[in-house]
Amino acid sequence: EKMMMFGRTSLSNAELLAIIIGSGNANLSAVDLAKQILGSVGNNLHELSKLSYKDYCNRFKGIGPAKALNIIAALELGFRRKETAMLERQQIISSYDAYTHVAQFLLDLDYEAFYVIFLDIKSKVLKTECVSVGGWNTTVVDVRRIFKIALEYNAFSIILAHNHPSGDIKPSRCDFDTTKNICDAGKVMSIKVRDHLIVGNGTFYSMLDNGSLPCAIILIVPLFCNPFVTKTKQITSVFLPRHFKVVCFDCLSEPCCLTLLSSIGEVWRASRR
Repeated sequence: EKMMMFGRTSLSNAELLAIIIGSGNANLSAVDLAKQILGSVGNNLHELSKLSYKDYCNRFKGIGPAKALNIIAALELGFRRKETAMLERQQIISSYDAYTHVAQFLLDLDYEAFYVIFLDIKSKVLKTECVSVGGWNTTVVDVRRIFKIALEYNAFSIILAHNHPSGDIKPSRCDFDTTKNICDAGKVMSIKVRDHLIVGNGTFYSMLDNGSLPCAIILIVPLFCNPFVTKTKQITSVFLPRHFKVVCFDCLSEPCCLTLLSSIGEVWRASRR
């Protein structure tokens, strides 16, 4: 009960060992028996791991072969966990990264499916989840489910992705409306919507790259100013003053944005002289 209420870190070594052995003996509770076992090795888990199952059975009343093997197995599992390297999660820093990650789920489907990539603050993948499955040309997305999962995994941002079985990756009005609804909910929850990809026929459409993501920022910036090498992309060839381009990105909170805005002002002032 204590573990369920306060988490595993709230338990002492004796309490954790008591959970493993399950019960004590006629004179000692499971916790007291666990304290006795730990006390015999100076409360040192490394020394505890050196005991054989015969040592447990012969030295401690209430510990039989089954309980002894439970302790040995738990200690061995902890040792192997320490020796195992942490799984390196993929970092997504561009629309193409997101596409290569999610394409495996979407490319071969003959019906629409809506996936969400949940990211941490460093843009590393926490989880990729299918949140909706529809028909040949439509799917209904439950916004509440998306953010319920985001909160469960403590996601900092999300990337939306769905397929068009027809192969036509041009977004529909419904796609834009769905994206806007999710972006609006994300603002309330302080969870960014980084992009929305539409996948089909071996390629993809990125709302961020094309300047159509409702919650993205679009600026006209100097050609030489490129602080978002991995996050921005020239999105249109519209007629602009010389030495300027259009870029689109999803956040104005990063320090390099201040440099970008400062550069715009400097170039603008120079052009007016």
